[in-house]
Amino acid sequence: MKTKSLFLVSMITVLAPVKPMVLMAIFTIILDMGFGIWRSVKKNGWASIRSRRLSNTISKSLLYSGAIVFEKRSKKRMGINTLS
Repeated sequence: MKTKSLFLVSMITVLAPVKPMVLMAIFTIILDMGFGIWRSVKKNGWASIRSRRLSNTISKSLLYSGAIVFEKRSKKRMGINTLS
């Protein structure tokens, strides 16, 4: 139990500095998905919506969020000072 709470605290500590950027990335992905659905329905009707294409949104958000966290952690490890 203690190791789980320690792991949770360490993950929150790691993710706290990048939280605004990750939330912005997820917001823009959801916005992109909304415009994609709107365009697809406008062009081909509701029958053109496929769940497989919508599931790409999940993998895209995980990939982008992971890339943001990786980039910030890499800069911190290399000792590169940034404004954010």
